[in-house]
Amino acid sequence: RVKSVAKKRYNKKFHVELTPHAGMSLNDAFFQKFNLGGELAFHLADPVAVVGRFDYYFVQTTENVRTAKRALRSQLPVTKPKYGGGLDLKWTPVYGKASLFNSIVQFDLFLVAGASVVITQTSSNATDATNPLLNQGPHPGLDLGVGQRYHINDLLAVQWNLLETLYPDTPGGSGPSQLQHLMSFNLGLSFFLPPLRAD
Repeated sequence: RVKSVAKKRYNKKFHVELTPHAGMSLNDAFFQKFNLGGELAFHLADPVAVVGRFDYYFVQTTENVRTAKRALRSQLPVTKPKYGGGLDLKWTPVYGKASLFNSIVQFDLFLVAGASVVITQTSSNATDATNPLLNQGPHPGLDLGVGQRYHINDLLAVQWNLLETLYPDTPGGSGPSQLQHLMSFNLGLSFFLPPLRAD
């Protein structure tokens, strides 16, 4: 007998989820930001987890910078993140199933919110220790995001998320502090320890 609606298979309560990931920014046409990092989550209940996140950033200048400087004669001050981390709460309110290649794939939709810290080029500058704009220390921030997991088996899942990190910084190390919006798309592979059990 085949059931028309398959039972929810996985229960994440009291499981650890380790997710290495890679990502890129989506909201800066001049300076493309790439990140490598990972998350470590502990699931307090099936829909709720506490997540620690760490990312290493590197910034690539795009062709648009040369065009803007040539056409507008602008300096285009930029904030360059170097490292970032956060302590977030992940809530999974939606579960679903899809048919793929004659098999049932289980997925879920989650929301993320929490506190973060971003270290940028203005956090410290040993060449000019007297300039407070270049020695601002770690910048406190706020994480907001949404994403999905697609379970491969009891141990593995593919995860993507859109994460918006808000933090104050002084672009270029001069002028007033401004609120920065770093929106990144991240793709990772989740490992569950111990392997998930049937609900």
